[in-house]
Amino acid sequence: MKKILLIASIIGILAAQEENGFQTINRLKYGQNHISVGTISVQYEENVNFTPDTAEFSITYLTEGTTPNNASNRNIKNMDELKKYLKTLGVKESEINTVGYSNYQQSIYEMLDEKLYATKLTVIIKVPQENIYNIIELLEKNGIDNLKKDGYTANEELYYFTITAKAASENTAKKNAQEIFEKISKTLKNSGVAHIDIKEYETAQNSKETKEVKKYFVSNTIKIKTSNFDNIGKIFTKAQELKMTINDNLHYGISDAQREKVAKEVEGRLFEKLQEKAKRVINKSGFSLGAASNVHVKDPYTGNDDYYYRNGRNSVYAQAFQVQNAQEVDINPPSEYSAKFVINGSFDIIQEIKK
Repeated sequence: MKKILLIASIIGILAAQEENGFQTINRLKYGQNHISVGTISVQYEENVNFTPDTAEFSITYLTEGTTPNNASNRNIKNMDELKKYLKTLGVKESEINTVGYSNYQQSIYEMLDEKLYATKLTVIIKVPQENIYNIIELLEKNGIDNLKKDGYTANEELYYFTITAKAASENTAKKNAQEIFEKISKTLKNSGVAHIDIKEYETAQNSKETKEVKKYFVSNTIKIKTSNFDNIGKIFTKAQELKMTINDNLHYGISDAQREKVAKEVEGRLFEKLQEKAKRVINKSGFSLGAASNVHVKDPYTGNDDYYYRNGRNSVYAQAFQVQNAQEVDINPPSEYSAKFVINGSFDIIQEIKK
């Protein structure tokens, strides 16, 4: 029984403290004659027009070389030249950022200029089994690496290999093949090979042949930010002179400094509009609007590209008459663009205490 009374007493004390706390806060906020009876949550949106003061775009430079270092050095040389030029225009180091870099290799097959004649001799030899590895080594020293087994007789095995000689004329191809055969035959006989015969002979004119050429590439992409719109056309022209690609991603926006300035100017007005909206909602209910809480303004400039304005018309050529393979580029900034600010929050609803 005592335990029950003790618990009841504690609950009563806590309830009294909570009631006293609410009354104290209410009195401090609204005095003795008004009391908070609930809250109202509202939202207000407004489109605000701005003049853009920054532009961002990227440039890609692809270089080709006969070696990885050759491709890389060429890329670095021209990229350094572009960056030096950017600094003469007042573009800061922090406004030039590398956003993509890759290097890779490709095999390209190039056509030979002239048609060639090829004479092919298939030579068959008998080699004792115990001597085969010596013969393989000897043939490799003479440029023959296609020895294959042809058959087996008693203690000897038959092998064959192919000699190919190419030349601009048929007679020269035949002559070269004959000289190679005689040289190898003499070497083989001196090494103990007694049987050497020409099994097949063929001379033909080849169509234009190809040769594999390995090429190396380096691709480097930088992003540039500038607040001087007059520089855009100059940068594009310089990049085109250096054989660089101007990417189709030019967009305009506002700087952090202007964003903070605009937000400071807008937020106060937005709060007044939010308050007026809340008053209109409860105007006919006999209640009054109290203090605000949990007010939040959604800033449209938190990095969402959706809020950037891109002008897809009024394209111009950046001094294209001076530049080989000039690209059409869009450098006309918009006079202004619109962004949506959203503010939401809660207000106390208060009522007069009738005595």
